[in-house]
Amino acid sequence: MANLNLPKTGWVLVDTNFLIDFFSKKQFYSEFLKSASKSSISIVSIEPVRVEFIRSKNKDVVRQKSDFFIKVVEALLPLDQEVFSLVQPTDIFLACAIQRYSQVYLLTRNHQDFPTKLFKRSNIFNIETEKDVKTYALYQYIQPEAKEISF
Repeated sequence: MANLNLPKTGWVLVDTNFLIDFFSKKQFYSEFLKSASKSSISIVSIEPVRVEFIRSKNKDVVRQKSDFFIKVVEALLPLDQEVFSLVQPTDIFLACAIQRYSQVYLLTRNHQDFPTKLFKRSNIFNIETEKDVKTYALYQYIQPEAKEISF
């Protein structure tokens, strides 16, 4: 993960897939956590991600995932009524959260869910495990330019 270059300040909004991967392969993700703690960024998420991440049929796994979530995620971003009235899927909530909070970065490997026409993709990095390589990126919402209508 030598190409990891996190922003100097702001928040990194983590997606469920990152938490699942990190939880299952902690040894491969420790460098990311070290880099994040050295910078002035905070790792945040939203309640739907927490719920999706800790979901399990086994109570012990739920407890382990809940404890892990608390250790990794510093805060949950509040989602107000405006955000909740849009759409239900977690990715939509994540997109709404990074649109609402301008200095928040989304960390995900779901690149197809966050098109670069709407989201700026930066800080692409790989985490290699014993069986595969996961490619993550940070995304920020691109504020559209105001356009004048001419008659």
